[in-house]
Order: sequence, then C-alpha cells, then structure tokens
Amino acid sequence: MGSHETIDQLVSDWLADQSSSQNTVRQYRHTVRYWFRFLSMNRVPVDRPVRSNVISYRNHLQSMKKSPFTINNYLASVRSFYAWMEANGKGENIAAGIRVKVRYKDHRRGHLSEDQIQKLFSFDQSTPEGLRDYLIIAFMLIFALRRSEVWGILDEDIQFKPETGDWVLYVKRKGHFEKAPISNIPPNILEVIRSYQAARGNGCPQLFQDHRHKEVLSLSVKTISQIINRRLTNAGLKSKTITAHSLRHTAAVRAIRKGASLYEVQKMLGHTSPDTTRPYFLSMEDEKYMSNPVIFDADKSLPKPSRNAKKEHSEGHLKGYAGLNMNFNPRLQGIKRRGFLEPTGAIYTDKNEESEKSLLTGFQHPAEGGGGGGS
Repeated sequence: MGSHETIDQLVSDWLADQSSSQNTVRQYRHTVRYWFRFLSMNRVPVDRPVRSNVISYRNHLQSMKKSPFTINNYLASVRSFYAWMEANGKGENIAAGIRVKVRYKDHRRGHLSEDQIQKLFSFDQSTPEGLRDYLIIAFMLIFALRRSEVWGILDEDIQFKPETGDWVLYVKRKGHFEKAPISNIPPNILEVIRSYQAARGNGCPQLFQDHRHKEVLSLSVKTISQIINRRLTNAGLKSKTITAHSLRHTAAVRAIRKGASLYEVQKMLGHTSPDTTRPYFLSMEDEKYMSNPVIFDADKSLPKPSRNAKKEHSEGHLKGYAGLNMNFNPRLQGIKRRGFLEPTGAIYTDKNEESEKSLLTGFQHPAEGGGGGGS
C-alpha cells in the first residue's frame, strides 16, 4: 500500500470505482467500517492487515451469533476492497475466498411451474411499461440474472457480433469488475427489446427506464423488485416462497430439467464456485425421489390382497396387537395428510428429447399476449 495514500482515500477511490448498484455501494460503505473498527480494536495497523486477520474477523462475526447471510454480507465488502487493491497494484488480496458456508435448506421451494409462468405473463404488454416489465421478467427467467444485474444493463450492452451474426447480451455479474458476454439473445426477445426501445424513446443510457415521471429516469434495484412483486401479486402467485428472486431460481430449475450440466448452470447463475450451484441439483434429485416411479408402480407390481386376507383382517385376527393403535402411525398419517403427487412427466422423459425443447417454452410474445392488469 502506498504510504502517500490513507485508508480513507483508498476506500473512497474503491467505492467510486464500483459499477454495482447504489444499494450495494451503500452497503459496502456501511459494512467495511466494521472491518477497520475490528482492526483498530485489536491493535492491528489498518494499512497492514494479513489474511489471518480476515479469518479472525469472520470468526468474530460468527461468535456474535449473526446469520451466515449477514456474515457474508460483511465479508463481501472486505473481499471487494482487497480485490480492488490487488487489481490496481495497491496491495495483496488477503480476503479472497473467505466466507462462511450457507446451508440452502430447500431449493425446491421458490420456483415457478410452467403454468405459473404463463399466468405471470398475463398482463397488458401493449404499453412501454408492459414491454419493460415483460423484458425484466424474461431476462431473469431466461438468463438467470439478479435484480442488480438487470439494473446495470445499458443499451450498449446489446451488441451485434458480425462473425457469428448473433446479438449478444453483456452483463456485469456479481463479484466481477467488468462486463462480459453471457449469452446470445433469442430472436423473439430481441424483437421485444427493439419494440420497447422504440416505445420508450432515448435520453437515458440504461435499458430499463422509469415511466412514472415526465423526465427520463433509470430504474433502481428496489423499483425492479417492486415491479416483479406487483406482477406476481396481480397474478395471484406472490407468497413467502415465491418472490422476485424466485425468477432466478426458476431459471436454474428449468435448465436442470432440460438436462443442463452443473458447469452450465453454474455459468448461467454466475456462481464463482460449483458448491453454490450443487444444492439446486440435490433438490432436483429429491424431487425425483418424491415422484419415484417404483413407488407409484407398486400397485401394479405387488399382488392384490386375497379375499381371505380381507376376511381375516375384518374378523380381527390382529387382536394379538390389541395394545397397538394400528390406525395411528405418524408416518402413514403424514403420508395421508400430504398426499402423493403424480410423477412429473418432464423429469422422466428422454434427456435428448427434452434437451431439444427450448428454454423459451412458456414465453408468449407480447404482441400475442392479452390480459388486463396494466402497469
């Protein structure tokens, strides 16, 4: 670290260099203070910490009984700051990879079915607001973008590649310093983008704009969340487990069902580690088990009870078990309460056949859509 630069100057330069959302920058500014306060309290020079100090900081946060998500939020600013320091030749990245593991309890919850996707798109898409909302939802469902990543898309991020003849979407993924191409843009989505750009006019570099005011303004990350949640509510889909972030989860689930590999889904979600992506696959295995064809074919593979067996049961030949309540088996009662669903056909269809089906299934072109519920 240069002796002529103070920590305050470095932090200011780091924050000014961030292309993240305003919410992220605000959170970084707030949480990084705790890191430097921790160093001062432990008499560690704030301009000369080492990796073991970051590990001690993580352990300190854990000792305060903070949730893994909160701890990782505090560590994110530290990782970002020292990654920036290293990238600018101002110091070593002493915080790389330091985080706490988060147990994702149930990735099966919080994603939409194909029917629910159709229902979500049943709003008026004939206005600039409707076209904008269609694209925001579609970008999250197709490209698995975070809301902050949607917020950061500019008009110039939709680029033509003459060597391939494709239009490509550039996005700055979470934890990255530069934008990179993430996917070719499907022709039907590109058509909607052009329709929206023509309807909304120019005057703002960001693709998605706020149409509630006369002057041209860009959307905030918070407003994007509000738009999605309003559309979910109007479609009768909003719940504790179905939120704006569920669209991103839905993209991952749909990709896995189409036969995508762990690496492909990891790249799609923008995860730096496959360990973050793997729980999605585990939850899909659980879903397959819950619809296990061996269980549901049991009525065909097992012999039916004989009449004698029925008669013996009805005559009370189990009276030797008089002290046992055969009707109250918690496990069986739980099955009765929950019920068993029929197996989902998409899970058991041939993988090659399923892979040929486009991930765009369920996306109706706005021109074909109808419905009320304006914006």
